[in-house]
Amino acid sequence: MRPTAAALAFALLTLLSTGVASWLFAEAQPDYGSAWLEWGQIALFAILSTWWSPASSPRSWASG
Repeated sequence: MRPTAAALAFALLTLLSTGVASWLFAEAQPDYGSAWLEWGQIALFAILSTWWSPASSPRSWASG
């Protein structure tokens, strides 16, 4: 099954908004002195933000 133009647009908007939100999150973080901790938090934020977005898509609203 091929994705529709609306699904592709939604995926692009999801990735774009997650990228911008992750960048803003990274800029707002204090310096912890540990690169692993900083990048780990940013990665977790990005993963959770991307994961949440499809759950709030119009397609999931229609399926109930």
